[in-house]
Amino acid sequence: MDRFLRYTSGKEPVITVNFLAAIGFGAVLTVLERMGVSLSEVELTLMGTGFLVVATWLARKGVFSPDTYYADVDTALHEEPPAQ
Repeated sequence: MDRFLRYTSGKEPVITVNFLAAIGFGAVLTVLERMGVSLSEVELTLMGTGFLVVATWLARKGVFSPDTYYADVDTALHEEPPAQ
């Protein structure tokens, strides 16, 4: 866990969101298993990929990422100001 936190604390929260999505994926699979639903490997792969894509998209839309923020600020500083 220390290694995970070393790479995620304050640097790139999207990794943390994807980690939480993996935990959520496991929870959904556990619930489905208890309901008697069995999934094939293809279905599991598609479902896991879906969780990853959706979590990444949501995270990039709503999570503050210092690395991305600083890149955006640097780009904005080198552009011409908008005409008023």
